[in-house]
Amino acid sequence: MRDYKKYNILLIAPAIDPNDVGEAFVGFKWAENLNEKFELTILTLTKKGHESILEKIPEARVISWNEPLFFWRFERFNSMFKPWYPFFYFKARQWIKKQLLINGNEFDLAFQLTPMAMRYPSPVNGLNIPYVMGPVGGGVASIKAFKRELKKVPWYTKFRFIDGFRLRYDPILRKTYFNASLIIGTAPHIKRLVEKFPVVNNVVVINENGVDKIHEIKRSIKQQVKLLYVGRVIRTKGVRDFIRAIALLDDSLDIHVDIVGDGEDLKYCQDEAKKLRSKEKIHFHGKLKRADVDKFYENADVFVFPSFREPSGGVVIEAMSYGIPQVVADYGGPASIVTNETGIKIKPEGVESYPIEIANAITTLVLNPLLRKKMSEASYKHVENNYLWENKIQYVSDLLVDLIERK
Repeated sequence: MRDYKKYNILLIAPAIDPNDVGEAFVGFKWAENLNEKFELTILTLTKKGHESILEKIPEARVISWNEPLFFWRFERFNSMFKPWYPFFYFKARQWIKKQLLINGNEFDLAFQLTPMAMRYPSPVNGLNIPYVMGPVGGGVASIKAFKRELKKVPWYTKFRFIDGFRLRYDPILRKTYFNASLIIGTAPHIKRLVEKFPVVNNVVVINENGVDKIHEIKRSIKQQVKLLYVGRVIRTKGVRDFIRAIALLDDSLDIHVDIVGDGEDLKYCQDEAKKLRSKEKIHFHGKLKRADVDKFYENADVFVFPSFREPSGGVVIEAMSYGIPQVVADYGGPASIVTNETGIKIKPEGVESYPIEIANAITTLVLNPLLRKKMSEASYKHVENNYLWENKIQYVSDLLVDLIERK
């Protein structure tokens, strides 16, 4: 058995938080699990109003800087664009250089864990420490057929569209990827995107999300079928299309719809449900605490996540861990997670056709309880084989050790 603890890993992870959601929470799970394998030094950032991770990852050496005060005021902009990253980059690079001067190269490998978008250069590049980038995500192109309903989006969301341009022409970013010993992409489309540019040595695909355990729920075959959506309520998540699909279902289908999440498209979706006379079936719950979200997973029969610009799909994996059959877009991250055995994938080809196809998929699952049961069992097996944190981190740890031992 390998002695992982003899290796020192420098984990560069400004956005990690066990009490947050999305990337920050996922990043924390990676750090927490890697800490059990390796001697870990973590370079991170403490956001205003958030608890420091200094005591959250025992035995790890944690170096943390406080987020610049100005940026915390703009939560969504802050989360997506990360305007604090140049501050962190400068602080981290200074710290690494100082350590190299004092102690020499004490690290066997560096691992740039977050941010997970491809637009951020690593502060360790060029400092003679081999390093891994990832898991990096993003890069999912918009579908032209939906553009007429995507016009009113915050200006800063458009920064994601320059990632490809910067990979071609930004010298600092190009060197970050060119000099990396390994790049981890969150989904197959990331591997294809990055390999288009002559800046890559080695790319593997590992979804960044995972679960601690499988929740085996014994669901009885009942008349009413509960449909569940969990996630932000923005146009690209396809909640509008889900609501329009509900209006197309046969009235004889006994369904109950729960939509858990908040976002700038929520009011439109609520109005759409009223307009289509589906509000009695559809229940909006807004943003909920983690424990409350878990209760919805426990009670759901079908998970509908029609996001059509989704780079990853962590909530799909969460739903799978509860044995819930899935209805997702056959595009982006969810398409690489869901199999034909665990759920139904739909091509999001147009604003008019997409709700029809979602409605057809829902009808199939509502009318076939035995198919739901079969997909539930397949979901448990799929998660066990691919998305349990213990197994995922074991696989990644072996990759890291292989890199170290080949130096």
